[in-house]
Amino acid sequence: MQRPADSPQSRAWPLAVAGPVAAAGATALSWVLFAAPVFAVWLSADTTDLTWDEVVGISGQVWLGAQGVPMSIFDIPITWLPWGLGALIVALLYLAGRWAVRVSAASRPSEIFVVAMGGALTYAGAATAVSAWVVSTSVGPGRVLVMSAGGALLALGAGAISGARLWPLLLAEIPAALRRVFASATVAVGIWIMVGALGLAVALVLSSSDAHRLVTELDPDAAGLLALTLITIGYLPSAVMWAVSYLAGTGFTLVDATVVSPLSGPVASDAASALPGVPLFAVIPGVAPPLLQAAPVLGLLAGLLGGLVLRRRGGHGWPLLGEAALAIAIAAGAMTVLLAASSGSLGVDRLADIGPNLASTIGVACVLWTVGYLIVIGPAVMGRMWDEADDYEAPDALARNVRMTDDHADQRLLAAGPRPGFGRREDA
Repeated sequence: MQRPADSPQSRAWPLAVAGPVAAAGATALSWVLFAAPVFAVWLSADTTDLTWDEVVGISGQVWLGAQGVPMSIFDIPITWLPWGLGALIVALLYLAGRWAVRVSAASRPSEIFVVAMGGALTYAGAATAVSAWVVSTSVGPGRVLVMSAGGALLALGAGAISGARLWPLLLAEIPAALRRVFASATVAVGIWIMVGALGLAVALVLSSSDAHRLVTELDPDAAGLLALTLITIGYLPSAVMWAVSYLAGTGFTLVDATVVSPLSGPVASDAASALPGVPLFAVIPGVAPPLLQAAPVLGLLAGLLGGLVLRRRGGHGWPLLGEAALAIAIAAGAMTVLLAASSGSLGVDRLADIGPNLASTIGVACVLWTVGYLIVIGPAVMGRMWDEADDYEAPDALARNVRMTDDHADQRLLAAGPRPGFGRREDA
């Protein structure tokens, strides 16, 4: 499995060099993009007690936090992380993988692995060095090494495979049934995310006046406004998953274990006032809008479309049940990861445990998925059952018809009597 490539002699970059150089460039660029807003806020502040080293340390923690490493800023533990900013790092590493393959002319899977692994180790080494230097990081360097190496290997590898144009060949090696299952699970999760994103967009429009009021009260300068924008972008994926949990009817947990859902009462004013003054929190509804209690029914759409993918892509008969069960299990696993990444703490007191209600949300989603899948694939499975029953009955009916035909023929022969010249000799 490879594409036509240049000969090794014509390569401009050795395989062992292209990957580390690409990863180093992505690391440096991502660090600059994360550190620039922090330094801009520091430089534009009228008075501050922070030193240059402390500002660099905060920049490093934000950079690590975007990759899933818990932070501790001003002795405040933060485990609810702005992983939306991690998409920027993933995109840079993906582009770095494509560049490394292009300059090294890698075409074989083994060559692509060398490029991606070299880049992943380089990136993981840089992340580990940053975590060891930032003394307020709440996790050890070993965990940082494993997390950063794994994520970088996936991003660089995906970019390298894309740069080598091997995705079509790689996907062709996957069995058709497994491709159907993953496509179905992707649709099942994607519909929930789309519904959550749409609900969040509507909430942002309806709460625009409250968000403007929060920004006005903060009165940020240009650097502060940039920081608020980056914070909003970083927590936007988490907000989408909060909306998913809310629309599922299970809601999410806020201050002092206060649950916000369409089925709960109004949010207490003291709980709302304890939230950080970030415009994104303005979308939290104090009272559930009318008819929103029926929003979980939208989850049926995810199951219906997921089941339709299985049927349209060639699934049939009894195997559909197994494929549907596997698709639901994969979708539940993916949803669990997304919801867990959208939970955490913003301190040790009232904001110690906030985020979606994980177990109940997954339970509701699985029930709705199951019902939706059965509505679509149930008739196909039942139709297969009837076809199999007809296949078993057909030989018996054919045999009965043959016996009846033979009996009727014998009766007609007996009634006709012996034919002339049949059964006796003619006189000479």
